[in-house]
Amino acid sequence: EGRIESVRVAIPEGFMAKQIADRLEAAGITTSAAFMEYVRANNLEGRLFPTTYFFAKGLAAPDVAHHMHQEFKQKVLPLYQAAGEDRFTADQILALASIVQREARAVDEMPTIASVYRNRLAKRMRLEADPTVQYAWGKDTGEWMKGMRFKHLEIQSPYNMYMYFGLPPGPICSPGLDAVKASLRPAQTDFLYFVADGESGRHIFTRTLVEHNAAIARVKAAQRRSK
Repeated sequence: EGRIESVRVAIPEGFMAKQIADRLEAAGITTSAAFMEYVRANNLEGRLFPTTYFFAKGLAAPDVAHHMHQEFKQKVLPLYQAAGEDRFTADQILALASIVQREARAVDEMPTIASVYRNRLAKRMRLEADPTVQYAWGKDTGEWMKGMRFKHLEIQSPYNMYMYFGLPPGPICSPGLDAVKASLRPAQTDFLYFVADGESGRHIFTRTLVEHNAAIARVKAAQRRSK
């Protein structure tokens, strides 16, 4: 009858482009290689809106990516335009939001995490954000590194925010609306550090390096007791 069968594919918040590409290929929509070729050529990392789509099988990669990018422009860009942000460009806010997305497991912590990074930028401190290093290692494979070690912080990449000041050259994933809103309207804090508590997925926020190291020690002690 000439009808086209659509395939449902869910793109979670926090997926990097290669993860999206692999999921599209697994669903039979388009090939991962063709999708990534178009994404790289058009600088679409972080600009593919994470939501549920219905695509026809065998759809051309440019058509798929263009549709996802249009969703991004309709959903994300108006938030920036309405915020009246005068310190960061839209691209910089997107880069920050992508880091916040990867750091936060609880939505209510996103504004506080965003405040930490904006406070560090204001003080000309390095972001030292683990997700940027994970992205530098896995952007071509679609894998977020687990079990990071100090040796991994030596990767020569402009995305390594342990090595370079400022924001990364672009987003490291596709952030959701909550992360974008948090980056535009961060909590008003003087926090400069945070560490995951290791159990609930939440974080301990601190103002000084001494407090931060003490928080890390408490987390490690709790982990030893639980073992």
